[in-house]
Amino acid sequence: QRFDINGGGANTLALNASTVQRSSLAAGGGSHAIEILGGSDDLVNLSKAFSDGSTPGSWSTSGTTTVNGTLFNVYDYSSDATLKVLIDSAISAANITLL
Repeated sequence: QRFDINGGGANTLALNASTVQRSSLAAGGGSHAIEILGGSDDLVNLSKAFSDGSTPGSWSTSGTTTVNGTLFNVYDYSSDATLKVLIDSAISAANITLL
């Protein structure tokens, strides 16, 4: 699954672990991955919680990867290695909130 939050000023995308788990995109070494494209003024809120409220793990950065010419920062979920979020490196790290 891919989200493009470019354009129209600063945009915000909020995701939780369940959203990532439902994705069928295989990217960045994960079988459940989400790619987020955006600009330096865009915001990403990444929650460690699942829809049922459980929080068995947390998100952390694990490096970078390039997909179709775009450099992404990779975020892994500690209790499930199949969950990955790839965030466009153009999005400022200060604008990524790990909840």
